[in-house]
Formats: sequence, C-alpha cells, structure tokens
Amino acid sequence: FSKLTLSGTGNLNAKAFFLSEVMKESTFKTLFWVIEEVVEGERVASNARFWQHLPVYNFTHDPNKTLTDFEKMMRLYTMRNEERKIVILDPASFFAPLPSKADIEEQTITLEVGKLFDPVKIINQLLEIGYEFSADEHLAPGTYCQRGGLLNVYIPTLKSPIKVELE
Repeated sequence: FSKLTLSGTGNLNAKAFFLSEVMKESTFKTLFWVIEEVVEGERVASNARFWQHLPVYNFTHDPNKTLTDFEKMMRLYTMRNEERKIVILDPASFFAPLPSKADIEEQTITLEVGKLFDPVKIINQLLEIGYEFSADEHLAPGTYCQRGGLLNVYIPTLKSPIKVELE
C-alpha cells in the first residue's frame, strides 16, 4: 500500500504499536501522525519511541504562540539526515506555512574573510532572524555571545560555533 490512514479515538499505545509494525513491514520513509490536541503530543511521542526504533519528532506547539521562521527551519533541520522517521503534529503545525526561499535568502548573513563589517549591524541581524544572546560561553545552536573583540555564533547547521574576530 502507498497510503495509510488510521483515525478515531482509542488507546494511543495500541496505535503506536500498530504503526510501528506498519513501519517495520513497509517502505514508508516518513510517518506523519497528526493528533487532535497538542497536549497529546508528548504521550504519543513517548508511546511511539517505546514501540519504534526510529527517530520520533514531536512538532506540536502551543497554539497561543506563533513559531518564528527560525524555529520552523530548526525543526526541519533537526530531521534532515534521518532516512526514516515519525513526525507528530497537531493540525495547526501540519498546515503552518514554511518560510519561502526568498525569506530564507533575506535572512542570510554573509561575512567574507578580510572584509570589514559593522559588528553592531551583524548582532542586530542575528537578533532579527531569531538568534538569542547567551551569557554562557558554551553556546547552544541558534545562540551567540560577544566577549571583547570576539563574536561566537552557533549556526544550527554546524557542529560547533564559529568565531568571528571583531576589529
């Protein structure tokens, strides 16, 4: 079969077991599990992880909070290398628009070796596109810190932060 729809109320653990068996026997690469309520997200994810040995991504979010383009792109980036996966979404997350290519290009900061740039402008650009300041020198993806003449930025697509010398 090329498409499977499972609906209705019932035992989430039983559904997780059934879907894990389907994933074992099928060639599906990604299973999208759309749940009715955001509060079910972590329970569904926990059950899916118990029965399935595939990565499980819970992409539900508080409906009172709008995700930024940066947060949306981080969600997509986290699962980019997984060949097979389960993605749990609520209807609002499922239908949420993604940033356009033009939006992504507009939010790109390019620095060239040997070229001068305004450090205040770079920091303002980082803040505008969703990076957060970190007082901790051990950065998490999507954060930056400035210590004297050094700007450390942890670009989420890299394994470690980059260091930019400010002069």
